[in-house]
Amino acid sequence: MSYLPVEMLGSRIMICGPSNSGKSTLARALERKLGLPAVYLDLLRHQPHTDWEMRPDDEFERLHAEAVAGERWVIKGTISAG
Repeated sequence: MSYLPVEMLGSRIMICGPSNSGKSTLARALERKLGLPAVYLDLLRHQPHTDWEMRPDDEFERLHAEAVAGERWVIKGTISAG
């Protein structure tokens, strides 16, 4: 069996999956291996220092747009549309 070298994944990688499936672990590994800045959607979607209080949609959308405008990143999350 042959595998695709991790360097061939590209410079913009999205990791999606359910809770506790290893998304953060994979994002950190790719961040270290490829030198990609990691973006965690939970940190963009929720207010800091709260009990998961959501940011206003317009603020989240602005933060998200700024994050994905970069040329290189690994982004992970489980954000749902609803």
